[in-house]
Amino acid sequence: VFVRLHDAVGAGDLATARDLQLRVLPVIDALYRTPNPSGTKRLLELLGRPGGPVRAPLRSVKPDDDAHLVALLPAIAELEAAVAHTGAGGAAR
Repeated sequence: VFVRLHDAVGAGDLATARDLQLRVLPVIDALYRTPNPSGTKRLLELLGRPGGPVRAPLRSVKPDDDAHLVALLPAIAELEAAVAHTGAGGAAR
């Protein structure tokens, strides 16, 4: 989704870029309820993607403290499907 957003800005397609930005804002807001990069790494783990552990002195997000991240999974799946459906989005990550 973010690759597609970046590509849209680069191509001057500001309507698509604006649409994607507005659609990802709830994900970004929820993600940053957790200190970065801990939340990002936990979300990647929940998505089955490599994120790796955080380095000290940071702490990883524990599974019992990640309900707000788990709640993002359907929205992320919907966003990714929408971008994939349009045939846009750049390389798979």
